Amino acid sequence: MLDTKAIKSPVRYNFTCQVAILLPVFLFLLGINRVFAYSFMLGAAVFVVANLYFTAYAARSAEVQNVHWALHKVKRGQTGKFVLCAVGFAVVFHLFKPLAAKAVFLGFVSMVLLQCYIAAKLVAGKVFQPKISDERVS
Repeated sequence: MLDTKAIKSPVRYNFTCQVAILLPVFLFLLGINRVFAYSFMLGAAVFVVANLYFTAYAARSAEVQNVHWALHKVKRGQTGKFVLCAVGFAVVFHLFKPLAAKAVFLGFVSMVLLQCYIAAKLVAGKVFQPKISDERVS
């Protein structure tokens, strides 16, 4: 799919994979129905922005030695992701008319499924290995 040797950051890898899948799908949908295409793209964009925020926090916590501080960063990332999703949907449904609501949610859900696949690859260590020192924290 992508040259994983050139990608050193999980945030960059996430974004690259999501855009590489999203753009061709958007162009395909644009040929079918313009409103459905941009509605799909807006739903996907809500997820991508919120997920990049969370991934940035989770990536920072991978290099932290203190477990409590790492957990704090992950919780902060989750909270921010939730807030960004809520605000993103509110903005999309308020500002964009006409809008295909099913397409918005389809775009969001499809990106959630794609993220599950990307996260599985990251957890398996096939793409990114965080720097972990061998020092013990007392």
